[in-house]
Amino acid sequence: MKIESLTKSFIEGKTFNSLSSGKALSFFSLFIALGIVLSFLENSFLPRLPIPGAKIGLAHLSTFLLLFYFTEGLVFLAVILRIFIFSLVTGTFLLPSFFLSLGGGILSTFFMLLFYHYFFPKITFIGISLWGAFFHNLGQIIVAAFLTSSLSVFLYFPVISLIGLVTGFFNGYIANKLFEKLILS
Repeated sequence: MKIESLTKSFIEGKTFNSLSSGKALSFFSLFIALGIVLSFLENSFLPRLPIPGAKIGLAHLSTFLLLFYFTEGLVFLAVILRIFIFSLVTGTFLLPSFFLSLGGGILSTFFMLLFYHYFFPKITFIGISLWGAFFHNLGQIIVAAFLTSSLSVFLYFPVISLIGLVTGFFNGYIANKLFEKLILS
C-alpha cells in the first residue's frame, strides 16, 4: 500500500488518540521500551560501523511510530525519556555520549516533526528519516563543538553526513514497510 492510504487511515481515527488513556499510556511506554531495546541491540549485537560515532540509529524506528500516533509534545518526551533511561542503564548518564545523543535526538526530532507535520505524505518516511539523520548529526557536531571548545569538529560533519544518508534511507525504508504492515493490517 501507499503512504496516501496510511494517511487516510490516520485521518479516519485509527490512532492511539482514540483509545482510553490507559491504553494510550501503555502503547506510549511500549514505544519508548522499543527504542531502548533497539538501542541495546544496536550497541550489543550489530557490528560497529568503521566511522567513529556512526550508528545505524535503529531507535529512531520507535520515533517514527510515535510521530504517527502521538502529539508533538509526547514525541519529544518519549525521545528524551528514551535517551535518559538508556544512558542511566548503560552508565553513560552525563558523559559526553549522553549529551551528544541528547543534542542529536532533540534537533532531529524537532525537524522530523516539522517535516512530518508539513510535508507528509508528499515526502515519505524515507525523506523524513534522511532529514532526521542530517539534523541528528548536526546536533551532535554542535554539542561536540561546545564540549571540546573547538569548531574543528565541523570538519567531521561531511563524513558522518554521508553515513547518515545511508542509515537514514535504511531506517526510512523500514519505517515505510512497518507502516504498511501495522496500519493496514
